[in-house]
Formats: sequence, C-alpha cells, structure tokens
Amino acid sequence: MANRETVLQAWRKYCVQFTSAAIDDKKVIFSEEVTGSSGPRPGKPFITLKLLSGPSPKPSFDNLRFEGDKPAPALDLWSSGGQRQGVVSIQAFGLGSEDELASIQNFLDTFDGIQFFKNDGDIAIVSKGTILDISALVEVGFERRHVLDITFNHSSNVTSEAGAIEKTSISGKLKGIDGKEIIVDEFEVEEPTP
Repeated sequence: MANRETVLQAWRKYCVQFTSAAIDDKKVIFSEEVTGSSGPRPGKPFITLKLLSGPSPKPSFDNLRFEGDKPAPALDLWSSGGQRQGVVSIQAFGLGSEDELASIQNFLDTFDGIQFFKNDGDIAIVSKGTILDISALVEVGFERRHVLDITFNHSSNVTSEAGAIEKTSISGKLKGIDGKEIIVDEFEVEEPTP
C-alpha cells in the first residue's frame, strides 16, 4: 500500500535521477524541512517537494475482492484497492531552477520516466502542470525560484484476513402496497458443527 511517505520518496528519487548533475540526493528535500527563509537549506541550486493534496481516493474507483474457498480453520483474504490521486509541488531554487524543472517535466513523457514511476511508486501522471516563475526579493537579496505542480494517480491496495462467520442474526419487515406490515421474521443462523 502506498502512503504519503512512499509517494514522496518516489518523487524524490525521480527528481535526483532526471535533473542535472548539480542536483544530488542531498539537494532534493521535503518542504517541511525548510521553514521559511531562515530554515536550513542546502547550497543552490536545490529542490523542495511537497504533497499539496492526496493521495486521496477517486470516487467509484475502489474495488473489493474475496479470495476464499480455503478449508477451515484457514482464513480467507479480502482485498480492497483502487486509484488514488494527488498533487506534488516541486520548487527549484537558484540559477538554472527553471531548467531543472523543465528537465523534470520533459522526462515525464519519456519511456524512462514512465518506466521509473511504474517500478517505483506505481504512479501515473495525469497533468504535468506549468512552470511558474515565483522569484522574489528576500532578506538576503533576489532569489531565483520556480514551481511546478504535477497531478498524478497511483494505485493502493490493502489485503486483510477474514475468518468464518460463526453466527449471524437476520430480521426484516415487509410492508404491503397499502403500507401495512405483512411479514415480520427474525431468526439466527449458525455454522453447522461437524
């Protein structure tokens, strides 16, 4: 099952692999590690990652599957899974920040980029977004900064064991066309003893 940390780590590896040699694994960090302009930062250029939303279930895409028929007392398996959608925000800082994001964006369409996410994170790109220049004047001077928001899907599956139902109660009421109650029935069902 993919979670936020798994998805972020996949994006981190992707950014390291598909950018210039100036960006190594120490220069791709999570935005939570940088708290404003006073937080610890690696030397420029560097990249920050943040999940803006997700991974969230897409409505009506989950499925349930039962894998049963095991002899007692073995447990059967229930699995649930489906597509999850999220948005990752990638910010690049320093000279060449726009080029680093363009490289990240362009490799999303290549066989290598698609294969990378298939093998690491089970991610499919929905929208590559647009690179925006958000350069600003900060306390220490002018800072080159660009941002790219990418929408993606990934699959998430959960499997759990389900034991036999030993006893259940069933009750029901049936009403006629006129609204009057015609049948009331209550009974219990138990698994037969061998």
